[in-house]
Amino acid sequence: MIEVTEAVEQAVIDTREWIENIATSEQGTSGSGLGWIIRNSHGTFMECGMSKFQGRAPVEESECTALIWALQSSWNLGYIKIEFDGDNLSIIRLINGKAVNPRLRHYL
Repeated sequence: MIEVTEAVEQAVIDTREWIENIATSEQGTSGSGLGWIIRNSHGTFMECGMSKFQGRAPVEESECTALIWALQSSWNLGYIKIEFDGDNLSIIRLINGKAVNPRLRHYL
């Protein structure tokens, strides 16, 4: 039989399941912006974050940096089950092992 404290802990864990959307955008030659949104399993907004990179980086490097930052932020917020949505097919293929890019290997 599950004790009350175990049931409460499981409920907290269940509410920490989420989907994260990551976005990056190029802003001229001075920098790139990024943002992420956390939603629960029902699509309800939970938390978000955004930032700006100084300097200019290729799109794939910006996407990888955004992914790493979103992952670290979500762990710091206590989320343990992570599902990412993204729109960069190159990065998705790299993560799934269906492509190779030596320039990005240190990110992934």
